[in-house]
Amino acid sequence: MYRYAAQYVKDWEEFLKIRETLPKAEVDQYPWNCGFQPKTYAQMAWNEAGLFLYMRAYEKNPRMVEERDNGDIYMDSCLEFFLNPCPNEVFFCNFEVNPKGFMYLASGPEALDDRTLEDRSVFDNFELTASVSAEYWDVCYRVPVAYFQKFNPNFSLSAEKILQANFYKCGDGTPIPHYGCWSPITSGEETPNFYHVCDFGEIILK
Repeated sequence: MYRYAAQYVKDWEEFLKIRETLPKAEVDQYPWNCGFQPKTYAQMAWNEAGLFLYMRAYEKNPRMVEERDNGDIYMDSCLEFFLNPCPNEVFFCNFEVNPKGFMYLASGPEALDDRTLEDRSVFDNFELTASVSAEYWDVCYRVPVAYFQKFNPNFSLSAEKILQANFYKCGDGTPIPHYGCWSPITSGEETPNFYHVCDFGEIILK
């Protein structure tokens, strides 16, 4: 089981200040023999108000065609965070972002047909940013605890709490399609599939 220890921070501003010193969750598993395997990592922190996430991919000239939220983000160069905030339930949220800062956000069970797309008003609370440089591109955002309380009114974040999650790097429509993950995919499917909670690792709030 892959595990990541998420550090406690006072607020969003502190996260941005110390972000580069945080442990890295390396997205270095490419289970479908991809010809392109860009170095990618995620860094996380938390406090009682929410989760804070930074992801970076060393991918020159990333594909960034989609210009609408909840569009075909996965076809672009894409950084993804799948999170099951309540491990006793097979239920998770998938946050998928392209280099232009557009997000696909859905929640629900593993079955794709049963998942629910979120409204743009939800994204506006995330302070989402994305940037592209000559060597890499990155995304940074926060997810308020109130977002998870939509699904479980009693949900809270506290020290030693364990969440299930995985970090991904993909790009179905890029010149070389690729599918990378932090916690290994064990399902053995021939077609890339990130939607199995059994493949998630653990995020431990420290």
